[in-house]
Amino acid sequence: MAKYEYDIIGSEYSDTKDVPKDKNIYYRCGKCGESVPSLPKEKIVSCNCRNIHIDLYYWRLAVDDLAKFEVLKKRRIGRQGVKP
Repeated sequence: MAKYEYDIIGSEYSDTKDVPKDKNIYYRCGKCGESVPSLPKEKIVSCNCRNIHIDLYYWRLAVDDLAKFEVLKKRRIGRQGVKP
């Protein structure tokens, strides 16, 4: 089974239009601690406290408190397919 780690790649944004999105990018809320994918499968997604809200119908990211917002990149650790 693959194992993953998350690296912080950004945290000081003044506007959500500058925030990257990709299949391996997640947004972590500094208020509730929840991480949400930047490209979620659901059309509307929020963290538990609703500081981060993604609306794919309009391709919109809304963050109430950008000071409590981090961008993470998911990366695989370890080697795959190698037998001990």
